[in-house]
Amino acid sequence: MRDRRVGAGVAALVFVAILIGGAFLGLAIESAGDFSGAAAAFDSYLFRIVRFTLWQAVLSTCLSVVPALFVARALARHPGFFGRNFILQLFAVPLALPAIVAALGVLALYGRAGYFAPFLTRVTGEDWPGIYGLSGILVAHVFFNLHSACACSSRRCRPFRRINGGWPANSAWACALPSASSNGRR
Repeated sequence: MRDRRVGAGVAALVFVAILIGGAFLGLAIESAGDFSGAAAAFDSYLFRIVRFTLWQAVLSTCLSVVPALFVARALARHPGFFGRNFILQLFAVPLALPAIVAALGVLALYGRAGYFAPFLTRVTGEDWPGIYGLSGILVAHVFFNLHSACACSSRRCRPFRRINGGWPANSAWACALPSASSNGRR
């Protein structure tokens, strides 16, 4: 006898496929009648928005993942570090805070009149624009995503122990890329 969970999963998959297929079918029928309306949707404004979105996504990912790899590797290599537990507890702050409290905290720190605004104005040589724009999106994404990327990378780094008195040469990448571990050892 088949497991009822498999049947429920297949039913849900069929429902989602019908829903998505229906949307694409409606789109195809609409565009078949008059293609000029569909072509007009792809104007320069839409391309600017898509380009900005993709650029922001790349920057957010890099600013969250790259530092997380270094922090995770450092935490894995130095399990006796006295501030290790504090850092790990600090990573839980974005998960525990309500989003509005986190947003107001980011605004109080990085806003136009925020705590770091004079420093950022001196560093950039221009008036700090605040967090309304790309800089604010990046600050918020790093605040909410860095701890998750670090936690995932830290779990990946945990199995690497000292081998023959030292770490494998490629252990920095082995924390992030499963295929980079030497000889398949973990």
